[in-house]
Amino acid sequence: MYASHLHVTHLKGISRLKLHQAIGVSQPAAWYLRQRIRQAFDDRDDHGPFHGPVAVDASYVGGQRAHRSNAKRKAQTGRGTAGQTAVVGMKDRGTHQVRAQVVAATDKPTLQGFVASHVRLGAPVYTDAAAAYQGLPALCYRHESVQHAAGEYGQAGSHTNGMESFRSLLQRGDIGVCHKMSPKHLDRDGAEFRGRHNSRRSDTRRPRARVGEGTVGKRLRYHILTADNGRPNGARS
Repeated sequence: MYASHLHVTHLKGISRLKLHQAIGVSQPAAWYLRQRIRQAFDDRDDHGPFHGPVAVDASYVGGQRAHRSNAKRKAQTGRGTAGQTAVVGMKDRGTHQVRAQVVAATDKPTLQGFVASHVRLGAPVYTDAAAAYQGLPALCYRHESVQHAAGEYGQAGSHTNGMESFRSLLQRGDIGVCHKMSPKHLDRDGAEFRGRHNSRRSDTRRPRARVGEGTVGKRLRYHILTADNGRPNGARS
């Protein structure tokens, strides 16, 4: 319970080293406990579709290519996001709730499918000008895009600032707290940040109780978490 309290009250999360020091357990035990608490944060099945207006944004998590060793840079080909993990999210301005998930790609079927799965038909949807969002069915959504490349960040209420704020918070947790969020566990990392954001208007007791309720039916075995850790995407975070 104390560990879940620390997770709820730290805006950008808490590292396994800090948790190990705070509650007096080994670092592997602290890491395992963090993963179980993150799993308990996951509330994706608790709510219906967003009614909007909804802001949608995709981003990448992981070390930048310029900061990698020469050997890793030579081994990886493609654009600057090669080796990073894509995360797409949305924020409902009516309820101030956020949803986010790891995706295999940021192409049109993936991003438009994410919108279709979580947004009520007819709702206003705001995105940036990425080609993947173009062609959102006009009969299904009132879609407007913001031209960030042209220095435009909002017009007449059409903007993605709220979602970009959440994305920035997730990235700060990656850089400043965990120092690395591995692709293997990134969905649970996102669940923690999403759960903390969605309960930020409540007092501390409610989010803490929500984590306790979220443990029901979510058994997470240590050997499953550490399986395939010899592979690049199996590193602990």
